[in-house]
Amino acid sequence: MKTTGAFFHSFFTPRVVLLSLAVLLGLGLTQPASAQNNLVDDSGQIGVNYLCDNSGEDDCLLESFAVLYDDTTPSSLDALDQTSVSMDSFDDGWDAFVCGYIYQDGVLYASGCASDDGSGVAAVGGTVAIDTTNGPHDYSVVTDSYYDYYYDGGCEGGGTCVFIVSTQVVAAIGPPRIDSVSPPYVFVGTSGSLTLNGNSFINPFGGDITTLSTSNGSGTGFTVTKNTATATQVTANYSAALTATTGYWSLGLSYTLGGTILKGVFGSFIVGDPPPSISTVSPNQWTAGQDNFPVTISGSYFGSNPQLTLVGGGATASITSHTDTGQPNGATINASVSVPNACDASGSVTITVTSTGYNGSGFTAAYPGESSSATSSATIVPVPGPSPAAPQILFGGKNVAGATTNVVVGQQIMLTGNVPSQACVLVQNWNWTPPTGTAVGGATATTQGGFTLAALPSSSNNPYTFYWVYPGTFTISTQYTLVNGETSPVSTATFKVKGLSGATDTATSPYGGQFSIDTLKGCSGIPGGPNLVYGNVMGPQPGCSGTTTGTTGILFTASGSQPGTGNFLFVQLLTTDTTTYTSSSGTETCTTTAGIDKNYPYQGQPTPTTATDAPETPLPSTKNTVNRVFQATMYLIWQSTTASSIPFTIGFQSWGSNGTATQTKGKWKASGSGAPQGKFTAASAGQPNMGYPSWPGPANQSCK
Repeated sequence: MKTTGAFFHSFFTPRVVLLSLAVLLGLGLTQPASAQNNLVDDSGQIGVNYLCDNSGEDDCLLESFAVLYDDTTPSSLDALDQTSVSMDSFDDGWDAFVCGYIYQDGVLYASGCASDDGSGVAAVGGTVAIDTTNGPHDYSVVTDSYYDYYYDGGCEGGGTCVFIVSTQVVAAIGPPRIDSVSPPYVFVGTSGSLTLNGNSFINPFGGDITTLSTSNGSGTGFTVTKNTATATQVTANYSAALTATTGYWSLGLSYTLGGTILKGVFGSFIVGDPPPSISTVSPNQWTAGQDNFPVTISGSYFGSNPQLTLVGGGATASITSHTDTGQPNGATINASVSVPNACDASGSVTITVTSTGYNGSGFTAAYPGESSSATSSATIVPVPGPSPAAPQILFGGKNVAGATTNVVVGQQIMLTGNVPSQACVLVQNWNWTPPTGTAVGGATATTQGGFTLAALPSSSNNPYTFYWVYPGTFTISTQYTLVNGETSPVSTATFKVKGLSGATDTATSPYGGQFSIDTLKGCSGIPGGPNLVYGNVMGPQPGCSGTTTGTTGILFTASGSQPGTGNFLFVQLLTTDTTTYTSSSGTETCTTTAGIDKNYPYQGQPTPTTATDAPETPLPSTKNTVNRVFQATMYLIWQSTTASSIPFTIGFQSWGSNGTATQTKGKWKASGSGAPQGKFTAASAGQPNMGYPSWPGPANQSCK
């Protein structure tokens, strides 16, 4: 039997301060001192007779204790690990041996082991410094209890050491941590229950009562009373007065531990205003032309100073009185409403009630996306007014409805519908009947893209703008609809569109349709030299600047009686342009794609009414024969000088040439001919693109 031993062999960290123990005798075993609220895990008396003499008289027992003392403070932890054995065990050479461990949040924080103190008791414990300012933390005190056989050295001497049992106590220690509150907000004027979730909500040793508090600076009207509390959940009753301070409130949980108040705060709880809603509008059918008639708007949560707005039909309103009990369906607005006369009002009105809260500080949303406004609607019933008059059709500031007006082809026709002086003048929409005849919304041309015709404008446009591109007598009509739904009579304007009389484009061959060999001047990068020319000219080589003189191969002359001042324009499109070069080494062919001849409009126009062309082909000295086949179509166009006019097409004439130059002993000789092909063809709306020329871009040549 071990009769002596060190008292409290302590293997805790150096921060441990050893506890003094009061030893009590119970059930034949020594037990740790305990206060009413200490946390104690007592394994009970463990029968281990198999270790003692089986004389039938021995009673071998062991008891294991893990203790966490209730005088623990937020800065220190007082703990005890103890093992006690019965006197029979002690007399048979079996001592007590104990190992104690303290864990913080599952991580070993302190530990130590101790042998028997000579009286059948082994204990280790003390005070461990802890930090719960950022807590709470979960602390666990674990006791491992052993039988220590004294005669062979036992647990410390490498002898017999038999593990019997473990005991454990667990407690969350530190300021309460509030993770969430359900619901996360409440409305003013309500009461109910809240649930707080988190950890360390109660003193683990009991005794002290957890308290719940609220804070909002100088805020008033919101109170919370604790109902039930566990370590991880608190239920509470709340009351939010109708005029309570709105916004963020703090909820605090606190209790006293070791004389220190521990408190946790949840700072993002919201007391807000409930969203307004409209249940009825009475009456919701408003007859046009009434002033200051009563309307009652009923619903919920309009607030102490609601705002009322109307949108639609020209209706207006003012609040004459309002009440709000803060309860569902407890809000009413009495309003005075006016609706304009029958000509100016129809359709529906949107009614919006906006709450400004109940405490005079404005509306406070309780949750993201909450609206301070509610909407409903009323229908305006129009009253038939006087029949609307036929509209005027203004052209150049003059009413042309019912009359015939002279214009020229391509002239801009901008018509404005106008309501004559009458009782009802508020127009909801205009409706134009598309003009008869060959009308377009516009015509534009570029060198790169040809002529593009625009579609007619929408029938609801006012003004309504378009162009007639062929002569004739045409009409256009319009009418309007008032906002009260009444439609006016139809007004029609007639236009006599004048074109050119006897217009044509005469094509002739001034040089008899023959070719010449002409020496033309060169320029930088382009040498001068002989050219095969349809006609007989002098001047620069193709690609060089300067003026060409002489007799051209083709001449176009525009004629016809014009309806007013205007200009003739020409557009030449190439359809075929192939040049073949032959020499002793072989043949080279240059082909030109179909397209416009360089630019829009045609640049070879020596006078306002004529256009000429003399295709020129340079003759390289290394070639024996050069042949050029040329086919083109010349379009004649006229454009009025009237402001904003567009061009229109008169017609077109095709022509072509086929010439050959042959070199013999250094001299070139020309042969071949050219001439207009067919007759001049007048343009018409039935032709592609309504007779306007179209092209993909400039003609381009490539050789191979």
